[in-house]
Amino acid sequence: MWVLNTETGVTWEVEGELAERLAADPVYRVVDAPIDEAAADEGKQTKKASTK
Repeated sequence: MWVLNTETGVTWEVEGELAERLAADPVYRVVDAPIDEAAADEGKQTKKASTK
């Protein structure tokens, strides 16, 4: 899932326990995946964070 930090404006993809914690945190908002035109042209993915 993608989250937006409403204080900093940073958006990134998170998974697992981190995603659950951020979804419950009022500072973060679940959002649609951002469109990165340069990455889309090259088939790349934007920032991703996960805890395993």
